[in-house]
Amino acid sequence: MLSNNKIDTSNWIEYRVGDIFEITTTKHISKENIVGDGKILTITGGKCNYGISGYYGLDKEYTLEEKNCITFCRTSCDCFYRDQKFIGIDSVACLRHEKLNKTNAQFLCSIFGKENNKYSFGRKRLANVLVDERIKLPSKLNSEGKYEPNWQYMEDFIKQKEKGIEDLKYVYTRNQSYPQIRKGLEFCLNNNERIRNILNKDVKNEKLDTSDWKEYKISDLFSINLATRVIQEQLIDTEKNKKPYITRSIENNGCSGYYSNEATEKGNALIIGTQGATVFYQKDDFITGADIRVLRNENLTKNIGLYLATIININSKKKFKFGYECNSERISNMSIKLPSIIHEDGSYEPDWGYMESYIKKFLE
Repeated sequence: MLSNNKIDTSNWIEYRVGDIFEITTTKHISKENIVGDGKILTITGGKCNYGISGYYGLDKEYTLEEKNCITFCRTSCDCFYRDQKFIGIDSVACLRHEKLNKTNAQFLCSIFGKENNKYSFGRKRLANVLVDERIKLPSKLNSEGKYEPNWQYMEDFIKQKEKGIEDLKYVYTRNQSYPQIRKGLEFCLNNNERIRNILNKDVKNEKLDTSDWKEYKISDLFSINLATRVIQEQLIDTEKNKKPYITRSIENNGCSGYYSNEATEKGNALIIGTQGATVFYQKDDFITGADIRVLRNENLTKNIGLYLATIININSKKKFKFGYECNSERISNMSIKLPSIIHEDGSYEPDWGYMESYIKKFLE
């Protein structure tokens, strides 16, 4: 019987993973074969954003990996259910079973998660290792008198947890006028997938996992240029073609007004002032006052820009102050940590897809 009390594991039996599941490895597709935006789910061997790099197109026909499976991160060893066809830009272990579905997969991911401490960068959770891993699962006797996994129990357990989430939603809709209650409920509702994945664990104790984050110098990520200065006396104030005037202000996205001058800088950039050292994303073309640095990267979008601005600001507030201002050399040498895609040869690069998806979900 399912309850909110401690789980009774007296009927759980240990199984060799390879005796229950079909285990395969994704076909590795080079990132050179991935083109632009598209509709194909692309996964990596990392854990950021549930192992999802983004949605892309391909430069030629490839056979996609079939859906309804669990994929495993190679180094962090986390696992995730895949409910749509996908491609892998790393070699990732896939686990399949004819009785697997989205609901019982969440139970299994929690069970496999308890084994993560057995793995590390030097001992990866690859298919040939996973096949001999042993896990305990709720079990029952079949018609032949032998134990087998109790798939129905796993499904019912998760459904009970999901019902709890639905009850939480009901409470939420009736407490919208109470800010503190609403804030707590919103946190839980926005993390309902995490609640299911880790079963009965209190998500309020969870912290953002940065184990796959790598350090980069700002100068390795961006071109950095001093913006063309437009002084106050040169500003044109008419009703037409107004553009944001960006200064060293730490408020209003760095904008001190709108004027009709020709833009001196193209949009889709990050800006940071010498004083204040606060980074903002600028979507549209703009004009600037004194001592504004413009940071550009070909992967920049509005969502990625918002993500990066937040990360840089966290670091710059600790580093810069009055008397130690943010000039080009200092911003160039500053380092930040970012979610990353780690390749089989140990090289890595920023996970732009994760940053895009993170902000997109946050703004939904």
